[in-house]
Amino acid sequence: MFGFKAKKRYEMDIKTADKMLQNVFAACDTQPNKVPFDKIVLRNKTDIRSERLLICITAFLFILTLVTPLFLPKGSAFVSVDPSLGRPLSVISHEMKDDSFNITFEGNRIDISSSYMEGTDGSVVYASSYDDSTNTITFPYDKKEYNIYVYDVNGKCIHLLLTPRK
Repeated sequence: MFGFKAKKRYEMDIKTADKMLQNVFAACDTQPNKVPFDKIVLRNKTDIRSERLLICITAFLFILTLVTPLFLPKGSAFVSVDPSLGRPLSVISHEMKDDSFNITFEGNRIDISSSYMEGTDGSVVYASSYDDSTNTITFPYDKKEYNIYVYDVNGKCIHLLLTPRK
């Protein structure tokens, strides 16, 4: 009908199929089959059933994945960033003077009360000044190695290492 032909199904009695299999083994001079033929057929049928079940489950999950967005509520996916958080600190420039070290940052304003330098001997040196217009912080410097911790107004920290030239 409509150009398609039904496949002919060939069926054979299990006993006849078992005899044919034993004849093939005998003709090839190999050890005869010890597994009963009906168990071979049953195992084949269960394998086919499990494969068909897995294919059906996979197809169902695929269709579900494609259809799910149609039933989700439609809304705005726009995510805004809180402008008060600003940008994280990044170093624009630094300058070494005789007895001070200046660092200019880009990003949020600096919290001068929380910013400090820690020496290798454990000594702590706090910032001496801060220029709000250029976002520049100044530390006193005495030619030693320091870990510099600069905090912005949101509590984010940038960690810098200052090492003297030898």
